[in-house]
Amino acid sequence: MKKQMAYGKNEDQCYPLFVITHAAENTHDNCPVKPYINDKRIRQNITKAVKDILTNKEMAHKYIDSDFDEDELQKLQLEIKRLTKQEQTIHEKIDRLLDLKLLH
Repeated sequence: MKKQMAYGKNEDQCYPLFVITHAAENTHDNCPVKPYINDKRIRQNITKAVKDILTNKEMAHKYIDSDFDEDELQKLQLEIKRLTKQEQTIHEKIDRLLDLKLLH
């Protein structure tokens, strides 16, 4: 999503225009179509989808894949443990660096 400025017939009329493009610049540069989609064209559909997701459980299941099998849950739990351990290690290193800084 990028914000661009659009101008009316008079130069003093200026308003923001949001467009959707490829997220990665490399993809955008290599894409022969170079799509620029004005957000006004899709805003209503996105708003409706978000409202449906938030208000209707069946629609939420339609839009969001929340069915995990045991293998996926186990992988996610292992990833959480790994990241928690990594966070703890980083905090320990920061504390040691702080101690060194305070000593000097």
